[in-house]
This record gives sequence, C-alpha cells and structure tokens, in this order.
Amino acid sequence: MEHIMNHWKIAEDLRARANELFRLGDALGAMELYSAALAACDEMGDPPEFMDALYNNRSACKLKLKDYIGALADAQATLAINPKSTKALYRSAVALFHLGTPSRLPEALQLLQQAEMLDPKSSEVKDLKRQLQQRLADSPCSAGAAAWKQHPTTQQQQQRRRQRQAPTQCKDPLPLLPRALQHAPQYVPSADGIQENLLIMLHGLGDRPVNYANLARKLCLPHTCCLALSGPLEVEGTGGGRAWFEALDEEWEPIQPSRSEQRRTRSMTKTRALMCSCIDNIVAAGLWQHNQISLFGFSQVSRLTGKQS
Repeated sequence: MEHIMNHWKIAEDLRARANELFRLGDALGAMELYSAALAACDEMGDPPEFMDALYNNRSACKLKLKDYIGALADAQATLAINPKSTKALYRSAVALFHLGTPSRLPEALQLLQQAEMLDPKSSEVKDLKRQLQQRLADSPCSAGAAAWKQHPTTQQQQQRRRQRQAPTQCKDPLPLLPRALQHAPQYVPSADGIQENLLIMLHGLGDRPVNYANLARKLCLPHTCCLALSGPLEVEGTGGGRAWFEALDEEWEPIQPSRSEQRRTRSMTKTRALMCSCIDNIVAAGLWQHNQISLFGFSQVSRLTGKQS
C-alpha cells in the first residue's frame, strides 16, 4: 500500500508541475512531465482517478507541438476512460482535421457533434465544426468521387485492380506501438506482398506473441499482414508469459470483480485505452483504415473486447 501511495504522490506532483509549465507556454517540458506521471501510474496496481486528465493534457501539449498522431492517440486514450470528455472529443477532431485524411474527416465531424451536445456554448467547437463542414463541402469526394465510387466504369475498375496489385513499400506498424505494448511484438508482412489488411493477434493468459507470429506464417492469409502483440503485464512463473489485465490475486486465484475489488476492471480499462491508442496511431499514420483492421484472440481477449473471436 505504501508503494502505491508513493507512486500516487509522485504522479500527482509531476502533474501539478506539468500544468504549471503548460500554463507558462512550455508545451515540450509539460509533455515530458505528463509522460513521467503516466509512467508512475504504470507502477500502481490501480490507475488513479486523474489518469484520463494526464492523457488529455498530454494531448493538448502534442497539439501545440504539431504531433497530431500522438495528440489523437492520447485524446482517444482519454475517451476510453472518460467517453464524455468534451476536451478529448474536441482534441481528437483537431488532430484529425490537421492530419487531413479524407476518409476520417466525417469521423472528426461526428466527434465535434458529440462535443457540441455536451457543451453547446463552446465557441472553439463551433468554429472548428464550421471549418470542417467547409472542407467537406469543398472536397471532390463530396460529389463526383462518390458517384465514381458507386458506379465505376470498366476502365476505373481496371485501374483499381492495378493499384491493388502494384507492389507497395513495406508497412511497419511497430514504431507506432505505445510503450506498454512494446514487449517483443512480432510483425509478419503479407506473404503475397499485398498489404491490404491488418490482423492484430492477441495471445491468451500466460502466452507470448511469438507463438501467434508462427501461426500467422503458417496461415499465409492472402492480402493480410499480421501483428502479434504482447500483453502489458508479466505473469510470474510462466517463463515470460504475459497478460492483458490483472486476472489472478496473490494466491493465484481468479480475481472476482465486485464493488470493493476493482483491480481487474481498472486494469481492463487501461489496456483498452492502450489498444485504442495502438489502432488510432496505425490509422492516423495512413497504414490501414479501421475497416481494414481485425482482431484475433480468445480467453482474456474476449473479455477485453466483449466478443469471442
């Protein structure tokens, strides 16, 4: 308990210092302190109540520094903890607006509409919404491109086919992973050289990503790259096995969630935020779109996502 309180005090102190630096205009210094505070939170069994604020404030720093991919990832991590954060909704939209990926601009507009419902008087939300609506109206995709997409000619179909089959530069999502997911991940490019889809493979309790990478090589899925991730937590006594959230207590008995026992629930929330950050980094970098990314896993993963794959 004393160990947790020490890290809580460190994180709170770093947060206060970061807030002051940001107020003084030192976005880089503030970002570094927010990152240090988040690292201190990693040492706690349960994340503190202000963890969403750390992600949210670091997102603001990254926007100031024009790191729009990082700002989007942190804003999305905030929303995974607090879906009604108006600032995180707004900052996600700002990042998407500056990244300028046409297919994600409607998503930015939806985020602003949610923010406007929560805070109808926000002038910055209204201003960005007007700018975004104007950009969407001016986009060639708003009229002619939509018709082209719905009714392609034979020549257009052939052009799409050539683009799909043309050799492309090898995509590498590993540098985009959040630090907590960087424990020996494995990336397997598509065997046929067509990098149309990404399958994210998530191991079970006590397993490691290398086994799933070997499975990916055996499957040789067409047009599909595979990314085998490692859980953020180590499982003692398994020779390097990992876990996605706290599932066992000190006696190696399954943790049963209750009002007084929130370790598993809070740990799952934290890992969901990591996964959102991971996927949003990949999409924001333009490697794949959301509809090209699938998750594969079982055991803990079914509880993490709410679905059995």
